[in-house]
Amino acid sequence: MNQQPVLKVDNLIRLVNQTGDRNLPLSEITFQVFPGRVTALTGTSEVGTSAVMSTVYNSYIPWTGRIIYHASDGNKINLSLISDSRMSLLRRQEISYVGPHNSSVPSDTAVQYVAKGLVTKNFNIDHDLALDKAEDMLDLLNVSQQERRSPVKKLPIDVRKRVKLARAAIIQPRLLILDEPDDQLSEDEFSAIGKLIALLKLKRTGILLACKHRKLMEQLSDMVVKLPEAVTA
Repeated sequence: MNQQPVLKVDNLIRLVNQTGDRNLPLSEITFQVFPGRVTALTGTSEVGTSAVMSTVYNSYIPWTGRIIYHASDGNKINLSLISDSRMSLLRRQEISYVGPHNSSVPSDTAVQYVAKGLVTKNFNIDHDLALDKAEDMLDLLNVSQQERRSPVKKLPIDVRKRVKLARAAIIQPRLLILDEPDDQLSEDEFSAIGKLIALLKLKRTGILLACKHRKLMEQLSDMVVKLPEAVTA
């Protein structure tokens, strides 16, 4: 493959969370994510695909190895060495993440919450335009009119997950990290995730994916990377 990867992870050995109270021993982990393609991670619970994804999103810190992100301005950035302010900017503008245990549950209505993703990326965007685009994204993910006008914190978990997917996708990120987006969703809702991923691939988003359901992972991914077993701590 001749195109340049949007993300290149080289030889991660051990991950430590930001507070330093948890570390995960790993064998060498190496993979790439390309624009317009889906790289799926699979492995045992000991390896922790979630921890690897959180490391890319800068929630864990690798003791060794590199995480090279190719930003939209052409610069190559080692995410393991990035400043908090620069990472915050990338999160607002080009790197999105949806995990199985996102802690913050906003009191905004669903449509307001999704629209704020665009406003945060571009403060000059017209508010009504942001709301219209939010409506379109919620349509794609089968969020009803009643649900999108309810506070996110009052929505059922499965609907809340789709709303957070909409928020992550609306900025058309350069890199989208999806950690078990199918968790607590029904089979009928899987197709909505597939439509969203297909749309983002057309827009050249690189996607890092882990799924609970292997069938869905195989349907959505262009490349599957099996993570090695953890080493002894």
